[in-house]
Amino acid sequence: MVVARPDYSQLPRDRDVVFLASGGRDSTAMILDAHAKGIHGLMLCGDTGLNRKEARDTLNTLHEYTGNPLEFARYQGSRTIADILKESFLKIPEALERLKTSKSSPKNTFSCCYHLKHRPMDLHLAALDKESIVLVMGLKGYDGALHRRYRMRQLRDLNQFHRLRQNKFLFYYPLRDCKDSDIAMILDEHDFNAVKSSGCNVCPIFLVYQNMRKKDPMTWLRSVTFARSLGVDVDAVHQTHLMQFCKGAA
Repeated sequence: MVVARPDYSQLPRDRDVVFLASGGRDSTAMILDAHAKGIHGLMLCGDTGLNRKEARDTLNTLHEYTGNPLEFARYQGSRTIADILKESFLKIPEALERLKTSKSSPKNTFSCCYHLKHRPMDLHLAALDKESIVLVMGLKGYDGALHRRYRMRQLRDLNQFHRLRQNKFLFYYPLRDCKDSDIAMILDEHDFNAVKSSGCNVCPIFLVYQNMRKKDPMTWLRSVTFARSLGVDVDAVHQTHLMQFCKGAA
């Protein structure tokens, strides 16, 4: 079996390392392997207020194991997290319609990720000196998302692991050539093999892509329950997926 370990050979040595940590499998393996190589830095996690407990526990254990400091970028807006979440869940029918008629991702229908995750992280990073840090990110070269695979393929074609984004932050991708089996191997080496995927404990996207039900049944169930509490017709959601399946099979 071909093994691809995280590659830090091109990591700048004149910059402070900031690991973008989620408490999930990929970023945890990334940080563990860096620790084994003597590479340390700040672990920065986006705290949506809905993070899964298992991911938080993993981050705390990782902090103790590596000695890396741990910080959270938290939502500080005037609206409540509950209101932002409700707004997104009420757009599930719109997202399903978009799934049928548009090539763009229906994920963009939901604003909860922007308000609770991406915007707080952007604000937190804006307070840092972008010239003196490198952001280490756990994207694998063979992740399911098409745009992620494309980006990693671009880096392979350039024979590099880093990219200077338009916002002038330098990003480093040590998992560029890694697969799930490589991640599992690293986690096992450090006795972190029980780590699960990260994310929020309730999420509208679970009612758009039905295959996510198998990935995390409990989050799917919480999401269905929350949708029903808002009057979202969950049965109609399921019927939409059934119709799509039948259409594809015709």
